[in-house]
Amino acid sequence: MLSNIRIVKITCLILMVFTISEIYFYPITKLFVEEKPMLFFNVETTFSIQTSTELLTSKRVETQSTTTQSLTTTKQSPVVNISQERYQLVQKYEQDKLTDVNAPFKRILFWNDYWGIPDFRLGVGRDAFSKYGCPVWQCETSTNRSDVHEYDAVIIHMRGNSYSPDDLPKRRTPQQRYVFWNLESASWIEFINTTILANYFNWTLTYRWDSDMVMPYGYVRPTGNVPLHPSENQMRELIANQKINYATGKTKMAAWMVSNCIYTNSGRKEMVAILQNYIQIDVYGYCGTMECPKQEGVDNSSEDCRDMVGKNYKFYMSLENSLCKEYITEKFFGMLHRPIIPIIFGLHDHYDKIAPPHSFINAAKFENMRKLADYLILLDKNDTLYNEYFWWKPHFESRYKQKDVNIGMCHLCASLHNKTMPQKIYPNMTDWWETQSECLVIVDENVEEIYFYPKLASIERIENQPKAKQSPVVNISQERYQLVQKYEQDKLTDVNAPFKRILFWNDFFGIPDFRFGVGRDPFRKYGCPVWQCETSTNRSDVHEYDAVIIHMRSWKLDDLPQRRLPQQRYVFWLLESAGWPEYLDTSPMGNYFNWTLTYRWDSDMVMPYGYVRPTGNVPLHPSEDQMRELIANQKINYATGKTKMAAWMVSNCGSHSSRNEMVGILQKYIQIDVYGACGTMTCPKQEGVDNSSEDCRDMVGKTYKFYMSLENSLCRDYISEKIFGILPRPIVPIIFGLHDHYDKIAPPHSFINAAKFENMKKLADYLILLDKNDTLYNEYFWWKPHFESRYKQKDVNIGMCHLCASLHNKTMPQKIYPNMTDWWDNQSSCISSPQIS
Repeated sequence: MLSNIRIVKITCLILMVFTISEIYFYPITKLFVEEKPMLFFNVETTFSIQTSTELLTSKRVETQSTTTQSLTTTKQSPVVNISQERYQLVQKYEQDKLTDVNAPFKRILFWNDYWGIPDFRLGVGRDAFSKYGCPVWQCETSTNRSDVHEYDAVIIHMRGNSYSPDDLPKRRTPQQRYVFWNLESASWIEFINTTILANYFNWTLTYRWDSDMVMPYGYVRPTGNVPLHPSENQMRELIANQKINYATGKTKMAAWMVSNCIYTNSGRKEMVAILQNYIQIDVYGYCGTMECPKQEGVDNSSEDCRDMVGKNYKFYMSLENSLCKEYITEKFFGMLHRPIIPIIFGLHDHYDKIAPPHSFINAAKFENMRKLADYLILLDKNDTLYNEYFWWKPHFESRYKQKDVNIGMCHLCASLHNKTMPQKIYPNMTDWWETQSECLVIVDENVEEIYFYPKLASIERIENQPKAKQSPVVNISQERYQLVQKYEQDKLTDVNAPFKRILFWNDFFGIPDFRFGVGRDPFRKYGCPVWQCETSTNRSDVHEYDAVIIHMRSWKLDDLPQRRLPQQRYVFWLLESAGWPEYLDTSPMGNYFNWTLTYRWDSDMVMPYGYVRPTGNVPLHPSEDQMRELIANQKINYATGKTKMAAWMVSNCGSHSSRNEMVGILQKYIQIDVYGACGTMTCPKQEGVDNSSEDCRDMVGKTYKFYMSLENSLCRDYISEKIFGILPRPIVPIIFGLHDHYDKIAPPHSFINAAKFENMKKLADYLILLDKNDTLYNEYFWWKPHFESRYKQKDVNIGMCHLCASLHNKTMPQKIYPNMTDWWDNQSSCISSPQIS
């Protein structure tokens, strides 16, 4: 299974932290033990390593013994041959020279774009090369394809929606250099088919240091005369001279900034989850509950955020989403620059080649995560040992700014002028990119199928305690109800403005007016702050409407408007989950829609199934101290008169969320009564309304202690009336959430997330505990006096109100969605049919 991977040197580091006297400065000879290779994160769950190619083709995981013969354990010397030090290649690039000072400028074409950026973050024209200090700057870049055959080099970005085998140059001259450009990890081979690229590219420009032009995310270089890899005697002296106490003022243990929660095959989520059983790790960004200062328009990995983390924390989880040779990103270089110790998970030797020894901690060298946690706790308590990791600070610098990244483009320019460069072509890009990148994938050996999404048993483990240690702190900028409040403050500046006209082009499951109404009255009826709009279903003058709303589940490619004006807004309208792609093909929708009106909170106009908002001064996510006081003040016994355990109302018996399997397993341990078309029970309901009526919810709330608020799909922000209609009742909802949207929209400890339990048996045990203990059960209702769950039609229609206001807003910029598949299908982050145990 590992025949194509050259990983015969994975060092196992077993830390003996029983006494400080056994810990030495690097190299710590006593810590290296000749023993079987340790490739697992905890003692209960073992992980195997496979190539990403094997995973994609086989779709199966073969159980591998932890004594894999393909891997050997060796003592790893800190001595790295000077020829392997990466910064020396950078120095070589800096010595590029142009021998012919009268040489004409070389022309470089950016054939496609880099994730929507046409100039690849370099710039177009001649200025870019001098701007970034290129020693040879006589080149110019362009995005103009019309004369493609006249360029000296053609750069093609090999990832994203910009690359298509059908969209390649049709004319090519022999002297041109075609350049393979990719900064994304080679691990994601499902996004690029390299088999068709044989004998096509002349040069490579990637993060790998064996590329023709290296474009690294960063590098470390000396600022003085100290070598990057000193001898042992030099190390002793350098560590002894380190006098600064970098632990001063630090009050927190470890932090992790991460926004990619789905596409990762490095095992980093599982690693952090297990470590959190032993030490505090605060998670920032989209995948966590915390935020920090950031520059305008820059994501959570901004310089301000890194500065804050470096000042407050002792350790940072510099974990990549992939484990490929030389794939080291700003996650490492951006933090190495700060006064904090990066923790990496490295199964290759590239960290040793690019950074000073004893400047980071490699988690892969520990027997398990408990041993790593013990070592971090030791460093946390011992400033002397902690500060040894900063011996290198006066002698080196971590370079990772755009100027440093663009050294590859500088060398490309110099190479185009270099007449001694030999002719070259890559006969097999699959071998060079996929095989030689030596990507590894960590997967759980106990499952049979490969999932690139989280599995129930390894999402998050919590102890079977009435109060899980889950921080209720969520940054106020994440509170969903604040967007609703913003909508309520919409104003019309021009009181004489004519009414804006909105067309319902098709119907909403047979309802022509989309449950909103036609004419001018609905906007007043639903209390829209800007109500000067009118709706219609009359298609005859479609080109005269200000907005055309198309329900995407009634979409027909052959039934679209034939005439369209530039000022019109075409609106993508959908309340159904993105988890059913078989009902909607978004591929033909590129560059068609201007606005989105869906349940997702990043839509142009949000139309949620509901939301929770405060009725007083208590924040939606109180501090821990506030929570203690609020729970203590909860005096009502909501268990009184309840004689039944759990209920579920369901009429759609199919799902992509594994909810049927979940309930089926739970029913082995507790009683769950199922109402509706998929069950055997019925309850009072209004005439003509289905089994999820208000009367039915009232009955369930009075009789049962728990309700199964389970969605048919697991997609980001997809939360329906199944929870919003139950939250107002005196009952505890049970959800299955693999995203963080429940935490963002509802008060902490107001629901139970089944996905946080190791298995359904543990969840059942916890429900039985709550059933027997009224005190613990009633803690889930602390929030009732302070908040309300809004889910009526008026609350849902806030999106239509904001659409009206937006049509009157003259400052709204022009907008179009170039790729609806990416926005709807990919960014909805849907997880299909997770395994339930």
